[in-house]
Amino acid sequence: MVESSPLNARDASLGLGTTLCGDFPGPPWPIFIWPLLGRSRFTFRKRSCGVPRWVLVWCGPALVAAFGFLLQNWQLHIATYEYVHVMRQYNLKEKYTPTKGQGIEDIPLTIGLSPQNVSYGSLDDPVTGMLGPYMDVNTSFLDSLALLFPVGFAVLAILTDRPYAWTRVMICFFWLAVGKGFLAWVTVEPASDGWQKCVDRLAANYDADWYAKSRSYCELFAMYPFSRLCADMMYSGHTYTVTIFAFGLFGVTREALRTQTSRYRMAAEFVVSVLAVIQQSIEIYFVLKSRFHYTADVVMAIVLTYLLYTNGAIAILTKRWLKLTKDEITELAKGLTQQSEASDNLNWLFALSTAADGRVNLGCNCGGSEEYLYDAGELQAIMDMIQNKEGLSDSERWFIEQSMLLPLAEPQSIKST
Repeated sequence: MVESSPLNARDASLGLGTTLCGDFPGPPWPIFIWPLLGRSRFTFRKRSCGVPRWVLVWCGPALVAAFGFLLQNWQLHIATYEYVHVMRQYNLKEKYTPTKGQGIEDIPLTIGLSPQNVSYGSLDDPVTGMLGPYMDVNTSFLDSLALLFPVGFAVLAILTDRPYAWTRVMICFFWLAVGKGFLAWVTVEPASDGWQKCVDRLAANYDADWYAKSRSYCELFAMYPFSRLCADMMYSGHTYTVTIFAFGLFGVTREALRTQTSRYRMAAEFVVSVLAVIQQSIEIYFVLKSRFHYTADVVMAIVLTYLLYTNGAIAILTKRWLKLTKDEITELAKGLTQQSEASDNLNWLFALSTAADGRVNLGCNCGGSEEYLYDAGELQAIMDMIQNKEGLSDSERWFIEQSMLLPLAEPQSIKST
């Protein structure tokens, strides 16, 4: 069991208690929180329709991500349906006809020469060709490899109680999943590993003969969501899944170690980054070597994931989901102080706490990799605070309740960014 840090003399003089909300420790918070999600249960204690807000804070984003995955696979079933009909409805070329002697010189291509060959009917992929001959890789192995970072992220996010990183990653996952499904069916690309591999893969659940019949979108929606697919090319699902959760794991590590020394924090971030690069390199190598995706699919997945993860709109959505109301802030102030009443002048806390939940992280271990987003109301709160405190002594500028709530405004706890 991890316990919160002991109070120092200044905290004691201000009346801050460490266990003021049931059995959950108050600030300052440890790296690992026990009981699980103790900080969220302390901070988001207000109920909505009888449901504690901390349950909504954690379960809401997870349900959004799951819904995005469902929408993605429905659209991928549509793409598979269209691809099977393309291959079945037309008498495609069944053998390779040499063109030598007609003024054309052959160069190495990655397309198959007959329906039985790997990558028959696919697009040419020069980068994949540079990796050498085709390698048969079990898709279950690729699936297991891709799950390492999602599982690691979920475990660490819950143990360290980081709802901001959790929400941000789940929102990104939703859009990545929906975007992949949409791009798969609006323009159907031929399967990178060819028609025969597609037929073999579909045989596990809904075979090619099932797809070859006329089906409605409702039938495709009702399919088993984890059934195998074909022509789900642009962009790589394995790659974007690993990438977004690797960014999330990096973000959780950075948030959890904010109060530690910069050397310790940066070392941990470096380890996470190296592990992510190694895992991604292995996963991408096997994906390309097995012709499971085109090179363009992999590159596009990495680029889109990075741009989405560092997007300001995602940070704003996350901030609004986690933002505390003034009543909630006041209730926290009363719960964290032994004074009978909390001060009404908590504008500065609104500014600091919302900034903490509006970070744009560049996803790298480099100086100045974080920026903070403010709206007009938050900027006005900061200006009002400065104006109200001008001319006062240091002791008068801080109300007791404001000092108690300072640990909740995480940017103030950073020793070195």
